[in-house]
Amino acid sequence: INSPQDAGLQVAISSIAASVPTWVVIYEDHNGQPGNALGASLFGPDKTSGVVDLLRGTLPGQTYIAGEAQDDGDHIFSLQNDPALRDAQGNPVWVQFKTR
Repeated sequence: INSPQDAGLQVAISSIAASVPTWVVIYEDHNGQPGNALGASLFGPDKTSGVVDLLRGTLPGQTYIAGEAQDDGDHIFSLQNDPALRDAQGNPVWVQFKTR
């Protein structure tokens, strides 16, 4: 994810390497941890870039978090049913980005 991003109702995803259907989820940043989810888009082997449409827009000069979650097979995003992807140490996979 490029940083900074333009504030608004979309977040651009420049590239994602996902071998299975994977959600990119945009969260508010609460002291370096994911807060409320603002939107999610499904990516995978046939879709490696694009945008995440948000239910509520980002604001200029703020920090946000983009995380990844594995789709449970129904292609409908759910915070409860689509588990966050984790690295080898068990930490959630996410990156912070800023808006302008």
